[in-house]
Amino acid sequence: MKTKVSSATLLRGAMLCILLAASVAVAQTTNDWVKVNGHDAHPTRLLVKFKNEASVASHDNQIRQFGARVKKNFKLMSRLAVIDEDRAQPAPADSSARRANLLNRMDALKQSGLFEYVEPDYIVHATLAPTDAAFTNGTLWGLRNIGVLGGTPGADISATNAWDITTGSTNVIVGVIDTGIRYTHRDLAAQMWRNPGETGLDSLGRNKATNGVDDDGNGYIDDVFGINAANDSGNPIDVDDHGTHVSGTIGAAANDGNPHVGVNWKVRLMALKCLNPSGTTSDAIQCIDYAIANGAKVLNNSWGGGGYEQALYDAIDRARAAGVLFVAAAGNDGENNDVVPHYPANYQLDNIISVAALNRNDGLASFSDFGSTTVHIGAPGVAIYSSTSGSDTEYQSFNGTSMATPHVTGVAALILAKFPGADYAEVRDRVLFGAVPIPSLAGRCTTGGRLNAYNSLTLTGSGVINVKVNPPNGSFILASSTQSIVATVTDPPFSVVDATVTGDVPTVGALVFINNGTPPDKTANDKFYSANLAVPAATNPLTMTIVANAPGKIGVTNVVQYVVVPPPPNDHFTNAIKLTGVGASYQSNNRFASIETAEPIHAGVANRAASLWWAWTATANTNVFLDTSGSGIDTIIAVYTGNNLASLVPVASTNDIGPKLQAYLSFNATVGETYRIVVCSTSTNSTGSLLFRITPGGGPDTTLPLAFINSPLNGAIATSNLVTFSGTAADPSPNSSGIVEVQLGLAGQIGGNASGTTNWSGTILLSEGLNSIQARAVDAAGNIGNPATIFVTYYVPGPTNDFFANAVTLNPVSGSSAANTTGATKEIGEPSHAGNGGGKSVWWKYTAPQDGVLNLSTAGSGFDTLLGLYQGGSVAGLTEIASNDDAPSGGNKSAISQAVISNQTYYVAVDGFDGVSGVVNITNFFAPTTVFHVTVNSGAGGTASPASTDVASGGSVVLTASPNPNFLFDIWSGAFSSLNNPLTVTVTSNMTLTANFRSVSFTDGFETGTFTNIGWTFSGNQPWIITTNPVSAGNFAARSGFIGHNQSSALKYAGTFQNGDVTFDYKVSCEPNFDALEFYVDNVLEQSWGGELGWATHVQPLTAGTHTLEWRYVKDGSLVAGQDAAFIDNVNLPLAVAPTAVFQAMLQIRTTTDGTKFVDLTGQPNQTYVFQASSDAVNWQPFATNVAVGGFIRVVDPYSTVPGRSFYRAFAKP
Repeated sequence: MKTKVSSATLLRGAMLCILLAASVAVAQTTNDWVKVNGHDAHPTRLLVKFKNEASVASHDNQIRQFGARVKKNFKLMSRLAVIDEDRAQPAPADSSARRANLLNRMDALKQSGLFEYVEPDYIVHATLAPTDAAFTNGTLWGLRNIGVLGGTPGADISATNAWDITTGSTNVIVGVIDTGIRYTHRDLAAQMWRNPGETGLDSLGRNKATNGVDDDGNGYIDDVFGINAANDSGNPIDVDDHGTHVSGTIGAAANDGNPHVGVNWKVRLMALKCLNPSGTTSDAIQCIDYAIANGAKVLNNSWGGGGYEQALYDAIDRARAAGVLFVAAAGNDGENNDVVPHYPANYQLDNIISVAALNRNDGLASFSDFGSTTVHIGAPGVAIYSSTSGSDTEYQSFNGTSMATPHVTGVAALILAKFPGADYAEVRDRVLFGAVPIPSLAGRCTTGGRLNAYNSLTLTGSGVINVKVNPPNGSFILASSTQSIVATVTDPPFSVVDATVTGDVPTVGALVFINNGTPPDKTANDKFYSANLAVPAATNPLTMTIVANAPGKIGVTNVVQYVVVPPPPNDHFTNAIKLTGVGASYQSNNRFASIETAEPIHAGVANRAASLWWAWTATANTNVFLDTSGSGIDTIIAVYTGNNLASLVPVASTNDIGPKLQAYLSFNATVGETYRIVVCSTSTNSTGSLLFRITPGGGPDTTLPLAFINSPLNGAIATSNLVTFSGTAADPSPNSSGIVEVQLGLAGQIGGNASGTTNWSGTILLSEGLNSIQARAVDAAGNIGNPATIFVTYYVPGPTNDFFANAVTLNPVSGSSAANTTGATKEIGEPSHAGNGGGKSVWWKYTAPQDGVLNLSTAGSGFDTLLGLYQGGSVAGLTEIASNDDAPSGGNKSAISQAVISNQTYYVAVDGFDGVSGVVNITNFFAPTTVFHVTVNSGAGGTASPASTDVASGGSVVLTASPNPNFLFDIWSGAFSSLNNPLTVTVTSNMTLTANFRSVSFTDGFETGTFTNIGWTFSGNQPWIITTNPVSAGNFAARSGFIGHNQSSALKYAGTFQNGDVTFDYKVSCEPNFDALEFYVDNVLEQSWGGELGWATHVQPLTAGTHTLEWRYVKDGSLVAGQDAAFIDNVNLPLAVAPTAVFQAMLQIRTTTDGTKFVDLTGQPNQTYVFQASSDAVNWQPFATNVAVGGFIRVVDPYSTVPGRSFYRAFAKP
């Protein structure tokens, strides 16, 4: 029946209340939590998962019909959300009442038909998400991008996931070469490195940090935090912001009540000042050397400019030799560094990482340099918030590759904290291999990707061990000596620290390599394993077989051959070996050689050591080439004339040749002149295997060596993923220096070493499908040849029943069957079983002998299974009957129990969750019984599932109604009516049911095709218009007017509001960073969006009172991009609406089959109505307060079973 509603109306009936708006607003203390299932839970918030993939925006509009709102959604699970009450209400004082309210809300939302599940929001204690304000509010978007200021959620370095692994270590020292650091800044003071030589008390009891004395004798007075190379002092205080800013990004302290947090929560920052704000290369070099001497392992270099300088190159190379990673800014000129080099980032040294800058939408910053071969990775570098030097509490936002670089430096420090034994090469590889590819960097840097801290910390190798031995294959070792052998064990490019390494040498015996830090091993638990070899006295070739294994990895066997040489006879000048005029090659070892008292300082290296001498007389006027390429040590070559050691006349000398440690030189010889040639080490720390060649008329080996892959043949098909490759290598003339190593790689990533040189072999772990295999040779001169490439396909034969057409028949009564799905595939058009993509399915078919129930199970399978039951004639035309991922009994097995009809054929699919595979076992059992058919129809606005099904007599079926976007479930009709959703039906006969839906209403009135519904107004150069494309939902949306440069178009609404949220969908298509959609509340800019953004939802809290809302599209003075417009749709406003007689509200009582009664109200749009119930029409109890968005509300009385409760009324809220 229908009755008019004025201020109050009485109705007889019953209803189920949807309690969504009654409870506390925010719980502030643990005393506010409520207990649910024995655990603390938030008193007003619930975790829900929507049933379908429609936008959260649409769902938000739906649930606002019930006085609730989406509080938060999750980027990794689009259907997951937190729902909270729509507006603040007084909190019940009693915790039992708060708990009851929460449980009532849970029950009501479960019955709405929107959700897969509704759960309490339990209280957990986060330990690895910082509380620093700039992180939590999204300002530090480089660490965690939550989409503020138009950013793209997830376009960050994944710091939060990385922090679950490590937050850094105070054992890691990072040198910041810049304008210094404000070391008293509140976010940096606790993070500073402190020079141990300038701390504590001196002999006079004074504080070394302030005593004005160079206590550690390093040339700097009171260099507690680092140095100022610009004025050669020990005070690196920053007054130019830049160095303090990058330092904050690397390591601002966490959870300290201050707004900032760095990539590292724990680190030691060394201040190295060389800029004011500009500086010189020499000052930079001074800083590099200081950092090396004081233990820094990563250097941040947010600076650059000038041309190539060998001195700077050499300083960075010194850092390389000391194991220091050098992270450098790519530059801010918008140039291609492949064409226009930017130093120091462009120096070709393998300890450099060159960094480009990205904006908050994963775009390459407009100012950033790039280079497909010279820039390595991108990192956040636009609007980066950090500490600055104006005061101890100052912070600013800067742009630049200078800001991108410390993100990379910070991740490198995290890697060293997690893997303290990693060398610079592994750290660099982890940084680069962990990059996430993004379109803006494709072809613009070597990785094509954005920095990702979590990936860098969790990367693993291929699973195949690689062993590199030092001294390497072909080295010369001294007879009757104890030779230290070091095996470097990696799963390229990562260290293996838990390997077992053994060696076997005929005539010597077994060697056990240790990694425990006791001699001969230097450091425990790194990738270097050491053993001592007692070299025999006989000068015969020596063969050593090394075997390395590690848990979970495929082991390797390497064979190394050494040449045993006697102690060199030419240690002293007077014992120089005479060389023939035509040249020669000498194999030796200078371990026990010496430096004589009067010996010259060769090549100016004062620490020279272990010299060997030769004498050569020229038979013609010619140039002579001397070379130590192939030696295992850092060598010096010097040439003299004269017969007395103390009075030699220098002719030529050299130490390193660029990065090459093995010296070579040419000099012009005069016929008849005798030349004294000496080869020595640069220090006593670099003695050992020595190869020396003299070639009259010769020159350096500049010819690239060649590698050939002989087996398997190109195009081969492998049925095992572990394949041994073999081949040959050669070093062509002229001036051949010989092959020293062959490197192997997969898919262009070369990281392993083959066993052998001119004839080599190595094992590679293939991926399923086509694999590209590379081999390249390295010669003694350091030349690296071009890779030889072949292609090998790893093919895993599929099971017989891989395809639907080859389904295996199951026994009609009971039985079991098995299949190996490793080589299985997913066919074109094949459904996703149990809602998961899978990818490796196998098929069976079953024909029922009579009506009954078929039971299927995958118990005993070796992986996480998916199970589907279908009918149909082709894989693309199947109808799902039933499916299951994980059986109710738990574990990874799947199970189905389904009624089937006599003589009908059903198809059974088993797949692996997310494509996993293995051996599947399926069992089936049939039980005859009576079966009834349930037909399920869907009304307009949604779908019901299952569409129809067969059910055993007395069995039950769960029916679910899923509304489309901007629709709500209404009621089940047909065999009976019900508001329950999902609906459990006990089946005792054939029946038909229909799921009915009703549309969601919005405040905006755009669906009328006009702006007249609520009194919109316009301002600016052109009014907004109604458009049919694009729309977020329905048929119409609002579009900004067509405007020119330096113009605007605004849509406004001014009115009186309740306390609540403004929600709307927005879309922009315009020039990024310059044109924008701006949203204002009372002329205060709340948010702006630019660029190309698809439909998204904005929620704006609004206080009660009078407000003006404005959506303004603005353009700058040039350029056009995209549609040059902004769009809004699905606007809901918490309007405060005065009651009016124009809208005569009506109530209608309806009754479901189970006797539940509910009331539908049709009334004034956007009006708030209070519903009350009574048993005597005198004493009234309120049970629901809802807003009639669109003019409709449905309420159900939760107390319909209370005797005598039969009067109801509703009235507009005062």
